[in-house]
Order: sequence, then structure tokens, then C-alpha cells
Amino acid sequence: MKEGKTDFVITVDEIKKVPGLPWFPDGRRLQIEADVIETTSGKKESAIDNGIYFVKSPFRIEHQATAEYFKPALPFIVKV
Repeated sequence: MKEGKTDFVITVDEIKKVPGLPWFPDGRRLQIEADVIETTSGKKESAIDNGIYFVKSPFRIEHQATAEYFKPALPFIVKV
């Protein structure tokens, strides 16, 4: 740990090896929970992150700025 921060990498293969842990199908979330205890004061900080999705494609396409309706024979612009 340096300046109160650390990085680590967990591969999908490592998650698959954990006995009793169900495999996450495409489109499901991975929930990560972390508890950190400060050794000098004993204070505990907990955090949960479930913003990781298992997907087959690394791309996520949004078209929020695109018009909701279109009229046949008129130009229709899609913004990605």
C-alpha cells in the first residue's frame, strides 16, 4: 500500500476457480465488497461496488441523443 491506495487484478479464470461460487452468465453483475481496518485506530471502512458486468462484447453503445420517432421518407439521424 502506498499513500493509502493499492491496486490489484483478479482475472475471470481466478473467479471461476473459487469452489461453491456460481458462475456469472452474460449480462449479470459482479459484486465486490471490501473492508479496510486502520491498524492504529481500529477504524473500519466498508465499500461495495456492483458496477461490473459480465459481457461477451466489450462495447456499450448508447443512442440517447437520437430522436425517439421518425417519419418515413424523411431523413433520420442516429447519434451514437
